[in-house]
Amino acid sequence: MLDRGPGDRWGSGGSGGPEPDPDDAEGFEPERTGPRGVDRQRAYFWIMGTCAVLVVLAWNVVRLFSVPLAIAMSAVAAVLPPVAVVVANWRRRPRD
Repeated sequence: MLDRGPGDRWGSGGSGGPEPDPDDAEGFEPERTGPRGVDRQRAYFWIMGTCAVLVVLAWNVVRLFSVPLAIAMSAVAAVLPPVAVVVANWRRRPRD
């Protein structure tokens, strides 16, 4: 642990007083996801669900009729997880 100076929580006191504990409700606000955060989460699950459906269909159904199409479906399914992560973590720049 780095020494944060004389006003830190474990030090010998300081003029700043105790720091707010993140576990306390007072003095700490959790990050608000808001409707955009819920939309990003919903989009993530839709994309990952599409990925799972593509893999299951390609390996269990489509391969019986067309192996090249099953390979193409698997390739698309392989690209979707990184896209889902980018969508889920996308945030707008804060306004100055």
